[in-house]
Amino acid sequence: MKKLILLALLFNSCISKQDQTQETDTEKVASTEHDLSFTKLDGSKVQLASLKGKVVLINFWATWCPPCIREMPSLQSLYEKYRQNPNVEFLVVEVDNKPELAKRFIEDKGYTFPVYSPDDILPETLLGQAIPTTVVLDKAGEIVIRHEGMSDFMADDFLNRWEGILAKP
Repeated sequence: MKKLILLALLFNSCISKQDQTQETDTEKVASTEHDLSFTKLDGSKVQLASLKGKVVLINFWATWCPPCIREMPSLQSLYEKYRQNPNVEFLVVEVDNKPELAKRFIEDKGYTFPVYSPDDILPETLLGQAIPTTVVLDKAGEIVIRHEGMSDFMADDFLNRWEGILAKP
């Protein structure tokens, strides 16, 4: 029975309304005031604070993580659907800080979403103790979704919330 419960938690494929975080001072520091830096696989850098005004999806993953790998096709589909939207940014962050391994993995799988490595220590408000973890920041840079575990980014419940966040000024 314990194994079934663990598997159900591990392979949770939807993001429920419970995953929406409440606004707190800690989250504001993590999402807007603390300027985290990430390095893209091509060597370019991005500062999280520079993305204010956009809806930002940050997905933390590792090449050795089965749930991370299982959610990637839906992440790729979401990226394909919104990559031309100037109000959206994707940061797919490999947490092992092994960019060459991540680059080979992504190329082998044919994924085109942008992959980054963190330049800073990640605050727990973004990445706690589990991967995959997905965080969505609204246009003001505030955390509006934080989900630990596998996700289906093309599920209606996620897409409805995503569209709602994009529609807000």
